[in-house]
Amino acid sequence: DWSIVHCAIRNTRQKPAKPVLKHLFDRRHEFNLNIGNFLELTLIIIFDETLETFEIVLEWALESEFEISEVNSNGENILHLACRNVPEAALFMFECSDENKFGLDRKVLASMAKTRNNYDELPIDILKRRMFPKTRIEKLTSELEKYTESAL
Repeated sequence: DWSIVHCAIRNTRQKPAKPVLKHLFDRRHEFNLNIGNFLELTLIIIFDETLETFEIVLEWALESEFEISEVNSNGENILHLACRNVPEAALFMFECSDENKFGLDRKVLASMAKTRNNYDELPIDILKRRMFPKTRIEKLTSELEKYTESAL
């Protein structure tokens, strides 16, 4: 049950500049487009592996009042998936929260950071065992530790 947005995201492999996705996003109000299931979109974004696609879909999802903290059948939310596959996207979520960008609520983000998946893993646990370059990962680890330990 894929929407036109799903297809536009998949189209980014053939057209890395994302003209179809950007066009749909720019005209979303005019066409009253529904982005579909947020977790399904997240999985597609993970395979796209670009922060730009994630930014577009996250803004669209928050604007559409999607429940971004929902979990999949493995008990994982978008933060688990981002820490595993696109840590820049996870860091982007924390930056959006700090800047109050797109209305991303710090309490929701804190709840997601404290959510354990079916394997009893927090997003930070997943991040720590991945082999990503250390530069911004250290900042993300620091943010996750802050959110996991706090009582926001």
